[in-house]
Amino acid sequence: MIFSNVRADHRVIKVAGDYNLPPFEYIDEVGNYVGFNVDIMKAIELNSETSVKFIPLRWNEALKSLEDGEVDAIQGMTKTKERMKKYDFSDPILTNEQVMFVRSDENEIKSLKDLKQKRVVIQKKGSMDEYSHLLNGAFVIREDTQKEAIYLLKNGYADVFIGQKLAGLYMIQKYDLQDKIKIVGKPVLTLDYCIAVKKGNKELLKEINSTLRKVRKDGLYNTLYFKWFGENYFDKKLIFIRFIILFAASLSIALITILLLKHNNLKLKRLVEEKTEELTRLNEKLKSSNDNLMFNNDELLRNNSDLTNLNNRLLEEIEQRKRAEEKVKYYGTHDYLTGFYNRKFLLDKIEELINEDRKFALLYLDFDKFKHINDSFGHEAGDIILIETTKRIRNILQKDDVPARIGGDEFIIILTGDYEKDEIMARGKAMLSVLNEPIEFSGKIIIPSLSIGVSSYPENGSNIEELIKKADKLMYEAKADGGNSIKI
Repeated sequence: MIFSNVRADHRVIKVAGDYNLPPFEYIDEVGNYVGFNVDIMKAIELNSETSVKFIPLRWNEALKSLEDGEVDAIQGMTKTKERMKKYDFSDPILTNEQVMFVRSDENEIKSLKDLKQKRVVIQKKGSMDEYSHLLNGAFVIREDTQKEAIYLLKNGYADVFIGQKLAGLYMIQKYDLQDKIKIVGKPVLTLDYCIAVKKGNKELLKEINSTLRKVRKDGLYNTLYFKWFGENYFDKKLIFIRFIILFAASLSIALITILLLKHNNLKLKRLVEEKTEELTRLNEKLKSSNDNLMFNNDELLRNNSDLTNLNNRLLEEIEQRKRAEEKVKYYGTHDYLTGFYNRKFLLDKIEELINEDRKFALLYLDFDKFKHINDSFGHEAGDIILIETTKRIRNILQKDDVPARIGGDEFIIILTGDYEKDEIMARGKAMLSVLNEPIEFSGKIIIPSLSIGVSSYPENGSNIEELIKKADKLMYEAKADGGNSIKI
């Protein structure tokens, strides 16, 4: 898809960008390519002799298109040491902070040192990918977009998402996740965010920098920055609530002050009319009771403080218990390592479909020679392969599919619906094609191989046992034929 603002009297440059990185650059609901980066390029266009043709792509495709010379620039890229070998960068248009996002009930992760054995999702070919060595001991999952990464975190498929702070906050607000996801710790990286051109394209870079300075000087940059990163990131609902509370508190104080003044004026009038000796007596009485009053006041303050502390501890205990119950509930139906459904949920789902007499197919997946992988590379490699496999499966599932991990390296996927055999075969082959893509671990390349057996309801059985047994049998037949194939 190409978005063009070409003018006949201007030279044209082709500018690539991420197709789905709001608020920097993305295709909106009506199909327009919008965002802060897009507006910056339009501002450069208006203030120069250059017309811009926008080409939104997947991020890794955008990088390749610049390397291959298919585009002249990428409108927003974090400047890193490795990238400086391939590209030349403009003056910074932003400072890019890579931060850690976690679910709101996560209290153990505070810094990079807490990521060991945790599932950390980052953007594929993003700036954090270059610094993935900082995540030593973590299970790293790579997604094409930050939106997909946020999805994995929200739904428990990852423990941490490390990505652009501004983009992450934008998506958290847009999808109303303020109560579900939070930022923890200090920024993992703080780097310049620039416009990138191919190495050696000094003429274009000079023009971009010159126009950028003009856009900043004219104040247009600040206008665009506020448009995309101003109030958008504040929780307007929270601000409104705080305003109401502050307003109510201020109003209450004002009313109390007025009442006190009125009360004191009446009291003063009465006191003036009273006898001087009575006033003296009252003052002496007040003075004699002052010490007792101060003592009682201190005691009340101490008691109030104790009650406040007790209340806070009770609230924290309730919150901790609530979080623990939610975790127990979640892991009652989900596999801890992969985030897929577990065996119990799968069996309940199959029984539900049978009771409703709905047609479905079971795909029984099992790795070929998985023990060899564990023996050769260690169990950490095995876990990484399982996590990467589930990520790939998730990316090709359809809405009503149900994925489950039922054993160490065994998975069952329910395809809900009335599928013909050739449709199931096509989906199985497509799945194998995706799962066979190489996985890198500690500098070594591992190519996964899986065998798949398929059974269908009601053709191959009328109950859970018959259906799973049939799919399992066909899966082993696929293994016997050499593996990495599907049997129906």
